[in-house]
Amino acid sequence: MPRQYFFKTKKAYSLQVFDLVDYVHAFRKPFSSIRTTLLSFVLAFVGALTFGLVFLFLKGFIIESLRNQLHARHELPHFEFSSAVRYFVDGLKFGVAEFVYLLPGIIVLLIGFGGLLATVLTNFVFGSGEIDTLLVSQALISSFVFLLIGGVFLFLGWILSLMAIVNMAEEDKFKAAFNLGVIFQKMFNIKFLVALIVSVAYFFIVWFVFVFLSVLSLGFLGLLLGPGLFYSYSLSVYTIMADVFVEVH
Repeated sequence: MPRQYFFKTKKAYSLQVFDLVDYVHAFRKPFSSIRTTLLSFVLAFVGALTFGLVFLFLKGFIIESLRNQLHARHELPHFEFSSAVRYFVDGLKFGVAEFVYLLPGIIVLLIGFGGLLATVLTNFVFGSGEIDTLLVSQALISSFVFLLIGGVFLFLGWILSLMAIVNMAEEDKFKAAFNLGVIFQKMFNIKFLVALIVSVAYFFIVWFVFVFLSVLSLGFLGLLLGPGLFYSYSLSVYTIMADVFVEVH
C-alpha cells in the first residue's frame, strides 16, 4: 500500500469517527430554547426538593427528545404540559430500566457500607463502649474493596443503560431496554468508545462549573442551578448516544 494512500485513509477514518456525532449541537441542545431551558431548570430544582419525583417528567422529556433525534429531528422539542402524562410514563420506564442496570452496583455498595456499620456498632455495643481500632481498620479495608467494586459496577451499569434507554426510545417498548444483542452491537465499536470518552470528559466540565458556582455563592447557585446543569448534561449525553445508535449498523 502506498504511504500516501495509507495516511489519507487513516485521516479519512479518523474524520469519520469524530464527525458522525455533532458534539457541539449536543452540548448546545439543552439551551437552544429559552422557554424550555428555563422550565427544565425550574423542574429540576423542584425535583431535587421533592426527592426526585419530578425528575420522572424530565426523564420522559429526554425520551421525547431521543425519539426526535433518532428520526433526524434534531431541534429541541417544546415541553408540552398536555403531554405531561406521557412524559411521566416514559420517565417511569426510563427510571426503572436505569435502576435495573445500576442495581448490582448499588447492592455491592450497600454490602460495603452495611458491613462497616455492623462491625462498628457490634464492637461498640458488645465491647463495653470501646471501639477496637484494629477490627475497625480491617472492616474499613474490607468495605473499601466492596466500595471499589460497587463503583465499577455502577459505572458499567451506567454505560449499559445509555444504549438501553436509546433502544427503548427507538422501539417504543420497555422490553427493548433489555435487548442485550442490540445494545452490545451498538456499544462494541470505536464510535461508541469515542462518544463515551467525550461524555465522561464533559461530566467533569459540568462538575467543575457546579463546584465553581457553589464556591462563588456559598452554595446558593449550586443548589439553585446544579440540578438543571446535570439534567442538561444528561440530555446532551443521550443526544450523543442517539447519533451513535443511528450511525452504527
